[in-house]
Amino acid sequence: MDTNMIMARSLAPEDINVGMYVMTLHSQHQYLMLRDNAIGDDELYIQQIVRRPCEPELPRKVVGVCLPFVVVRNHNRKTEMLDTRSVRLARIDNQVAKIAIKPHLKPREAKSDGKRCKCCRSK
Repeated sequence: MDTNMIMARSLAPEDINVGMYVMTLHSQHQYLMLRDNAIGDDELYIQQIVRRPCEPELPRKVVGVCLPFVVVRNHNRKTEMLDTRSVRLARIDNQVAKIAIKPHLKPREAKSDGKRCKCCRSK
């Protein structure tokens, strides 16, 4: 049995640091609902729903923290803002995150002849 098993760790918002890889464990949503009352008056209430991601997402790297907000960068190098009041994050091991992201990265176009492209020639 492997005693060095790597597991994702649920994070408290104050434990989120720049440079770590995270994924969403679940997100919380609030909906305003209408309930029939026995007296005849309808009653409004807030229904809280906790959802796990429908499809697995790729790990995202934390690039900024200003609680309750966290800025993350995805594999396409696009950033997005997460609100830790409605999203529960898990820390992912750096090595596992890089293995998951690597196939989704665009290969760099290497110039084999050593010539510069048109935009770099003028410099």
